[in-house]
Amino acid sequence: MSQTAPSATLNDLATAAVAAYGGPGAPVMGSDWVPIDAAPAGTDLARHMDVYGFSGQTYVNSQTGEVIIADRGTIGNVQNLISDTNIALAVGYGAQRVANDYAVAALAAAQDQLKGLGISVSAVYTTGHSLGGAESQEQAATLSTIVDQRGVLLLPSGIKITNVSFDAPGIAGLSTTGDSSKYTSYDFSAQGDLVNLAGSSNLAGTTDISLAVGPPLWATGGVIGLGAAMQDIPGLGTALGAALIADGLSHALDAHSSVLLADGLSGTALGICS
Repeated sequence: MSQTAPSATLNDLATAAVAAYGGPGAPVMGSDWVPIDAAPAGTDLARHMDVYGFSGQTYVNSQTGEVIIADRGTIGNVQNLISDTNIALAVGYGAQRVANDYAVAALAAAQDQLKGLGISVSAVYTTGHSLGGAESQEQAATLSTIVDQRGVLLLPSGIKITNVSFDAPGIAGLSTTGDSSKYTSYDFSAQGDLVNLAGSSNLAGTTDISLAVGPPLWATGGVIGLGAAMQDIPGLGTALGAALIADGLSHALDAHSSVLLADGLSGTALGICS
C-alpha cells in the first residue's frame, strides 16, 4: 500500500478531543481515522484506567500513517476531581501515570497495525480538552523520550510529535521528563476560560492561542472577582456578591465548553501553526 502525506487538521484533533467524552451526540471522526483498542478489557492497563478514572481513544490513518491519541476530560467522577485538584496544586497524581502508560501502549498498538498494512508511523498527535488536555501534554513529553526493552526510542527521532490541547490547565510543574526538541505543543483556549489559567504554566515549549469564542474574561473571572469583593459589604452586598459569583461561574462553564471551542476552529491544516 502506498503511503500519502500527513493530512491531519485542527478540526480532526478537536473532534477527537470532544469525541473522547462519548455519550449521545458525540462527534464522529472521519472515515480515514480508524479506532484501535490500545487497552483491551482484562489487561492491567484497562484495570488501572478504571481505578484512576482515565479514558482515552486512539485512531490511526491507514493512508498517511498518522496516529491520534485523545484523552477524555473531566466528567465529574471522584477520580477526575482528585486529578483536577492535584493539577491545580502541582502535585503528581496516579491518573497521569496511567495516561502515560496508555500513550505508550497506544503507540505500540498503532505501530503494529500500520506495520501489517506496510505503512510506517508518520506523525503522532496527543490531544484532549480540560483535564484530558493536561494529560495529553505530559503524554507528548513521555513519548519524546520513552525507549523499548532494547533502550531504543519507541518513536524514531525523525517522527514528529504534536500536542494540541484545549482549555487545559498548566502542568509545567509536573512535567520534567520531556525532550522539547522532539515535540511541538499548542494550547487553544476560549477567551473567558478559567480552567486554562489554573495550575502552573503549560508544558515547556507550548504556544498558547486564545480564540475569540465564548464570553470574555471580564464576564467570567471579572464578575466572580467583583462578587467576591462585594461579599465583604454588610447587608445587600452579601446577597448581590453571591449572585454575581453565580453568574460568573455560569459564564465560566459556558466558556469551558468543549463543543464551543471545537466550533471555533476551522479545518485548517496544522502546518499553519508552525
